[in-house]
Amino acid sequence: MITAILNIKGGVSKTLSGEMLARGYAKSGKKTLVVDADGQGDITTALMPNVNFDSSVPGGVSPQKGTIVDYLKGTTKIEDCIWHTGIENIDLIPSSMDLFTVIYEMQGKGGADFLLGNALKGLDYDEIIIDNNPSINKMTYNSIYAADVIICPTNISEKTLKGVMNTRAVCVQALDALPFDKPLNFKIVLTMMTRNNNCKEGARQLREVFGSDVFETQIRFQQKPVQDAEFSKKSLLDMKAGVAEDYRNLAKEVIEKEKHH
Repeated sequence: MITAILNIKGGVSKTLSGEMLARGYAKSGKKTLVVDADGQGDITTALMPNVNFDSSVPGGVSPQKGTIVDYLKGTTKIEDCIWHTGIENIDLIPSSMDLFTVIYEMQGKGGADFLLGNALKGLDYDEIIIDNNPSINKMTYNSIYAADVIICPTNISEKTLKGVMNTRAVCVQALDALPFDKPLNFKIVLTMMTRNNNCKEGARQLREVFGSDVFETQIRFQQKPVQDAEFSKKSLLDMKAGVAEDYRNLAKEVIEKEKHH
């Protein structure tokens, strides 16, 4: 199963949700690959904080191995861009700031929207997760075309519904352009939830519009444990905090839905 984590609106815990889902898959025994399709490299840093993947600075990536940048340039096979993270059952195709340049260079190239999907479908993993930049670019389309399911994390704000609708519209437009039918499997996870009435009303509106495509599990807003995990370089999923419990439950819900897909 290939899952794209996508929301063109930023600040919605997109990368954290992708990381926690990957860790949840791994803990359940699923061989998991994480693909960093964001030049900011946030999920790369989260999973391999002690490796410098920026080839343009001293101490950068080893020439024996590549990143998603090298694959998209056509200089390295996808298999040679896979790194073992040291976390059981999680491998990584890392990214770096060079990806933004490569995305620009991909404009107008025939078949450029399908490079990622063509490569990933030949890999031997139970689960593949693609983390995306909060924008619309060539990697966005690569992710949409590669994915079996798109998970859209979103917080509740004045612009929440618009952000989700716009993200879904991009997916619909991309799939409609294909010369064959590919159904859209678009799911939503509510993140950064508090107990105030605005959150409750926003969640109600999303469930009214999208129904069962909104996961039952909601992710609480708890900044301290998230920061503690980040600075200690530990997994939030292993902590005794409400937000960690929520992400554990989300992983279970996603896995259960996959069984019935």
